[in-house]
Amino acid sequence: MEFFLLFQIECLCLLQRFILLLLLEMIILKLQLIILEMIFLKLHLMLVMLSMFRMMICHMMKEILHMKEISLSVLLIIGLLLLHLLVMEQVMIILLLLQVLFL
Repeated sequence: MEFFLLFQIECLCLLQRFILLLLLEMIILKLQLIILEMIFLKLHLMLVMLSMFRMMICHMMKEILHMKEISLSVLLIIGLLLLHLLVMEQVMIILLLLQVLFL
């Protein structure tokens, strides 16, 4: 009888440890999800900022094109900057899509 009670107590202790480990695992998973969501929001914000910066440069380029004299090097630099921003936007979109796929 005494052995049976000890066995029950031991089983309850093991069950309690198992439940605590499961709770700890759930907390860790929740924290990982929160971190992934923060990364997703950061990438989204960076994409919005890049888009706004690109729009600002496009507007600036329109203003420059209305000027009478403009050097070819200025146009080349602005064009390269726009191309770089476009590539960065595409990279951000790919990162956002990968983030969504792995959530």
